[in-house]
Amino acid sequence: MRDLENESEEDTPEMRLLVATEKALEFRHVKKEYDRAWRKLQVAVTPLMADQIFWPLVDKFRVQMMKNRNMTIDNWLRQCIDAEKAYRDMVIKEREPILHWVSFHNTWREKSREWSKMITAKADPEKSSHRGDDAWGDFVDALPLLGWDLYLYVEQLEDKTLDETKFRKQVGTYLLAKLSPIEESLDKTMARAKGIEILVKDVFGGENYILSRIDDYNQQRFLYDAEDPASE
Repeated sequence: MRDLENESEEDTPEMRLLVATEKALEFRHVKKEYDRAWRKLQVAVTPLMADQIFWPLVDKFRVQMMKNRNMTIDNWLRQCIDAEKAYRDMVIKEREPILHWVSFHNTWREKSREWSKMITAKADPEKSSHRGDDAWGDFVDALPLLGWDLYLYVEQLEDKTLDETKFRKQVGTYLLAKLSPIEESLDKTMARAKGIEILVKDVFGGENYILSRIDDYNQQRFLYDAEDPASE
């Protein structure tokens, strides 16, 4: 193959387009291989995190996400990056950080599945929102954000008794009580309440893609953090 990048005498837009096209095709091939390797890594990372590790981390993660009260779709990925400190709190000396990040994602996915089964069993069909497949997936993927206490609360309910409207209000009340210090100014409490209102709205009705965004963040971070073992 000709060294197109160094052929200055033919440095035309057409030649630059040809070089860029070749690089794009190379990138697509390498990206496909990387994605395949990443999926295999995800499958290999076991066991899941213990509840005593996972749920406190979710609490920290939620606080980080609420620092910016604009919980629109475009901000989720950036807020995941803002939560880097929460990710790093998982690091244990005997294990590579990336394995903890992947374990966090895998545990979140499993908790979402548990929430899905639980909500299906506990919800009163007459007092629940009817969601399509995509909306349901977004909903249950976001439910781990509510935390362990609310998970345990729903778990102990009788089947077909959960009123979604009432539960949504309970979530807001509970989070406000949990997150607000005893001695706090009214302004701060009201600001916190607004952040919780937005969070609850997004959990119950938003298109958050939170699980896929956590995965995207992990994969992107590993891409830039990866080091060649042979260089050590």
